[in-house]
Amino acid sequence: MLVLKIFIVSICATRTLREQRSAVSRQLKAHATGTAYFIQKHRLRYGHAARTVAWHRLWLLATLCERRCEVAH
Repeated sequence: MLVLKIFIVSICATRTLREQRSAVSRQLKAHATGTAYFIQKHRLRYGHAARTVAWHRLWLLATLCERRCEVAH
């Protein structure tokens, strides 16, 4: 279940990283950078579990998460 949560957060955070840049310096905002660090840390820690997940089963959830991110932004 933890891998599923990390996968969903990863999709939403990736979208956040692409879109949230500072208007002045074009650098990533602090929140987006912190999210990227959190995901990278957990990806390294639980990478073995992530490789065993059946990704075709998670695709529907990924689509739902993308829609939720679009509504939120």
